[in-house]
Amino acid sequence: MLFIKKLLYLFIIFAVSSLIAQAEFDFQSIKAYKTIFTDHKPPEHTREGEAVSLNQRDATIAVRSFYPYDPLVLGVVVKDSLGVERIAVGGEVDVLVDRSVQKIAPGEWIVTSGSIGRVMPLEDDFPLRAAVLGISLEPWNSADSSESVRIMLTPGEKITPKGRIESYK
Repeated sequence: MLFIKKLLYLFIIFAVSSLIAQAEFDFQSIKAYKTIFTDHKPPEHTREGEAVSLNQRDATIAVRSFYPYDPLVLGVVVKDSLGVERIAVGGEVDVLVDRSVQKIAPGEWIVTSGSIGRVMPLEDDFPLRAAVLGISLEPWNSADSSESVRIMLTPGEKITPKGRIESYK
């Protein structure tokens, strides 16, 4: 009888996991996650929503991102619950979008752009192993009055040519 119970449990687990694997993921249905902060101080003269990276010469210093597909991307400047500017490295945040971007679809990988502190969607001609800031959770287009898009932060992840994620942490 114990063997049959175990077999039944295994069958249920496999059935549920196969249903989950076949389901499409709805990025807009992600519930809010707790924001995770780094101990790095935000650079001077930053705006809320700006993307920041590690300084190439001193990894203890954060600088405003200015390099497309920056491999040292760290996070996004946000205000914490006390109104203090900090650098978020995990959770849902709003990030400023490069003015040259026309649209962003939910589920697109977000990377740093050549505009200071701004981001863009990962393009087809991305460099080998591009560093990702996060993934968009909502649609955005340039006709909207909003200059920011909501993303789920996953800084430091790298995209391979086949579109798979690899972490270099």
